Amino acid sequence: MSMTRRPLLLAAGIAGIALQAALVATLSAQGGRAGGAPAAPRGRSITLGDVTSFDVKDTAFTIAAGADQVRVIWYRDNLFRIWLGPDGEFTEAQPLPDDAQMVVYHGARMAMPWRDAGEYYRIESKESVLRVYKRPLRFALFDKDNATVIWQETDRKSVV
Repeated sequence: MSMTRRPLLLAAGIAGIALQAALVATLSAQGGRAGGAPAAPRGRSITLGDVTSFDVKDTAFTIAAGADQVRVIWYRDNLFRIWLGPDGEFTEAQPLPDDAQMVVYHGARMAMPWRDAGEYYRIESKESVLRVYKRPLRFALFDKDNATVIWQETDRKSVV
């Protein structure tokens, strides 16, 4: 029996996202924070639109959707970071102490080959292809063959 190897770190990341979503749903049902206390107000909400620029400098891809930006940084062939910067400002700070904490990998970065594939930008590692769709900005990860979906966003990114 043949099994296709999937990036293990991505699967762990998706499980973490599902856990965070469940926590948010639970806290929302309780009126905000644990114990039913109302949540503190957050800043404005941002929904990313179409890609307005795509730039590669050193080992970082920076994708703009108007004033908002996203960086994609590869650390290994199966480990990368999609980092959102509302208004072009990137931070690792947590907005609220009770929010789910980010785990940020600080290893050496890798350069990856890329090309404009029409409807999307194609960033290719030895193990996978990351598609950066242009209209609207969204991401999808495919196997090396660029035909089998591993993970994809199904809606536009909103940031609060």
